[in-house]
Amino acid sequence: MWKLSIVLGACCLVALSWRLVPAADFKLPQRLRPGDVISADVFNELFDYLEQSTKAVTTADLDGRWSCTKFQAGASDGYEAADEDGLWFKAAVSLTVTRTGGGSFSYTSTPLSAFEPGADNCTDGGKISVASGMLAAQAKFTCGSSTTTRQAQVKRTSPTQLRMELIANNVMMSLLCDKQGVPPAGPTQLRAILEGGSVSLTWTDNSADETAFTILRRDSLESSYVEVVQLATDVTSATDTLTAPGIYWYRVLATNANGASVASNVASVTLP
Repeated sequence: MWKLSIVLGACCLVALSWRLVPAADFKLPQRLRPGDVISADVFNELFDYLEQSTKAVTTADLDGRWSCTKFQAGASDGYEAADEDGLWFKAAVSLTVTRTGGGSFSYTSTPLSAFEPGADNCTDGGKISVASGMLAAQAKFTCGSSTTTRQAQVKRTSPTQLRMELIANNVMMSLLCDKQGVPPAGPTQLRAILEGGSVSLTWTDNSADETAFTILRRDSLESSYVEVVQLATDVTSATDTLTAPGIYWYRVLATNANGASVASNVASVTLP
């Protein structure tokens, strides 16, 4: 029965992720591989990730700094080709959204306008709000005195990434924005090899901004994971010493000033 439940759960994950967003945009934080330990912890974290990725976007979700790639149909100064045919062009845009009081928010974008096509060397800013999956930005441009309200469809492609799509002045545009100031990407491919009473742990580092790695271990299915050791940045291996016979489960996570990553897959060893 438990095997059937695992298979059904995996099928649900695949089906849900297929329906969410284009595959190029969406990536689960963990990929199960032959030999991995299947646990409720891993499945619950994957389900939480899917839930966060499909939640409707609110204005409060925009709060913070975003690093965006702006795509538009047609060339402009400051843009580079985004495809081989020269039909789409892209540029980097920094978008900052701040709460101005109560439920109101404002935004600024640099070095280009986020919601105006082209807008070479022209930044913008103003009020911003989201309702029913639609974003409205009241843009006041720094290179002129005009104020224009733009509407865009906005949706999540992951818990920390948004896609905005709009048409302005008969030009189709898209913004793919990554939240800044977030926990690091989680480590993957954790492996545990037991030699005598020594456990060798190795994993893949997927982040460039972690400040430490934390090794977690538990010694029963009913117990919680406890911290074994904290390691420096860029470390991808560790050793743990066991003395009491039993089964031990390990995970590793990355941390920085913004919090902890999603933990790695589970690896286990049995000390006779």
